Amino acid sequence: MMQNNESDRLLSTKQAAAASGFHQTHFNAVITDGKLPATKDERGRWQIKQSDLDKYLSSKTVKPRRPKEFTNKTEGAETSLLTQLDEKDKEIQNLKLELDASKRVIDDLNIKYEDEIQDLTANISEVEGKLQRAKNRIEGLKEENAELRDENREHTGFLRSTLRELLQYVTK
Repeated sequence: MMQNNESDRLLSTKQAAAASGFHQTHFNAVITDGKLPATKDERGRWQIKQSDLDKYLSSKTVKPRRPKEFTNKTEGAETSLLTQLDEKDKEIQNLKLELDASKRVIDDLNIKYEDEIQDLTANISEVEGKLQRAKNRIEGLKEENAELRDENREHTGFLRSTLRELLQYVTK
């Protein structure tokens, strides 16, 4: 037996059709005729209480019609369904083959780009090493330049003082 909350659950006509085997238009018609209670939601769609649907279905002496391919047990209908199944199986197999091919392409691209990434990483490391050596060399040259400037200042000072002495000696 259903619990209250389950029996009060609201179903759309589409859900009622799926649950019962009747077509959705059947429910629209019996609701309009007043044979099945229902209310409209905010969008204007019919909503049927599960308990009302259960009562309606239990009172029905006529059962829902099923599509011909299910009720017709002739060999032709069964063959048609089997043919459709075979076609779907073939379609599935083709899709699996396409998927496998796509996976192989992805794997190949991953390998290709992985090698390229490794090569680029090695190149970057090499360039970074050269850059560091160049920076070290520049720092060395800056220090050497500073030492040469200091020496130059010392020599310039010595030459000035010597030049002054010479000028004083010559001017005396």
